[in-house]
Amino acid sequence: MITVKFFTSLQLLVGRSEVKVDRSSATVAELIYLCEKYTSNSITEKVLNNRGQLLPEITVLKDGKNIKHLDGLNTELLDGQQLSIFPSVGGG
Repeated sequence: MITVKFFTSLQLLVGRSEVKVDRSSATVAELIYLCEKYTSNSITEKVLNNRGQLLPEITVLKDGKNIKHLDGLNTELLDGQQLSIFPSVGGG
């Protein structure tokens, strides 16, 4: 099982703080699309653009490591690992 955690405004949007996906492995992109089944609103359109690329204001971590420094949306997660998705936080 892979855990996908949502933070701040994404948590409010999807109506929960995490989703447990019953897969032994999946890429980040696959997990984002799979989360659609478990959330009350579309998470995909909030984190990916119309070309399927990660929006610049979204940060995604695999077990605490930014996927930008791994294999991006093709980064693979295995059973027991965690994906964390954060929107950018602004303020002053």
